[in-house]
Amino acid sequence: MNYSENAVTAKVHALFAKRLTDEDYANLLSFHSNEEIFNYLRNETSYAEYLDVLPSVTLSSSRFENALQKCLLDRKASLCRFQKLIGDKTYSYFIKKDEIEAILYCARHLDTEIITDLFDRPAFFIREQSVSGTELQRATSFDEFADLLSQTPYAKKVEPLFSSDSNYKSLAALERILFNDLYSNLKATICKKYKGKSSKEIIRYIEFISDMSIISSFYRLTENYPDFKNYQAGILMPSVTAFTPKEIRQFEAAQTAKDVLNIVKASVYGKYFTEKITNIDLFVRKLTVEKSVKNIRYSQNPILSLFSYETVLQNEINNIIHIIEGVKYGLNPSEISDILVKGGC
Repeated sequence: MNYSENAVTAKVHALFAKRLTDEDYANLLSFHSNEEIFNYLRNETSYAEYLDVLPSVTLSSSRFENALQKCLLDRKASLCRFQKLIGDKTYSYFIKKDEIEAILYCARHLDTEIITDLFDRPAFFIREQSVSGTELQRATSFDEFADLLSQTPYAKKVEPLFSSDSNYKSLAALERILFNDLYSNLKATICKKYKGKSSKEIIRYIEFISDMSIISSFYRLTENYPDFKNYQAGILMPSVTAFTPKEIRQFEAAQTAKDVLNIVKASVYGKYFTEKITNIDLFVRKLTVEKSVKNIRYSQNPILSLFSYETVLQNEINNIIHIIEGVKYGLNPSEISDILVKGGC
């Protein structure tokens, strides 16, 4: 491992050490207002440097959550700047992923005149990204959104989706197209830069992240929309996957959530799906976080640790937001705790 790789590993481990502890979660779950949660994060945790500039007196849940997402982006930007400094181009994945999240956020809020706080992004991201969220948020219909997106580097990728004869004009289809492109580009970058075991380890992790999303999507579609099959005609298929062509065809033909689980249990992921599942999204989150934490703790691959840390960090932000929402709607601590994934505390 060279100096640059050692530096990446050291930085990831230093950031990982700042994660919330079991004691932090216990304290957060004991609070009854945004102000108490905010003040604890600002005074007792590593979020202090990001939250210190905000007043807590009139902090709404939405503004609080936006501030937390900004914390997430600032930490990612710090990692990206470091990667760029040492000449590692895989940082572009984080830039593009945030760009895609902004595109999808705008697509989900076409009926909102102005999306406040969404585009308060780190300067590094703004300089590196090719799509302007402030432009996309002007769209108030799917057709207007398509016109604006056609003026970006994503135009050719989404053109089949937005064509007049397309049967797939949906957010699910748009999300899959954009993320398939993201994972494909990342795999190509990894294969070009890394060889042998290092390359295989990172690609297996990318496949895992992509496939867990696919499993969750198919499970929910077959369980909640059994007659809505047009999503399954190839549009949800991952571009980077550990599933075999036969298993992909089986997914497309699946009629029920049980069918989906049977396919998974017979696949390379079968060893993870041995227990009864009551909430597929929570179950997949737990698997993903546990695998990511294990990578950070035991892997000698610095880039694998870096990608794994991003997953752990996003999960921690999601946990805090779940706590904020739980307090907002008057859930008791045990109910909130049940929807948290605290792997690696």
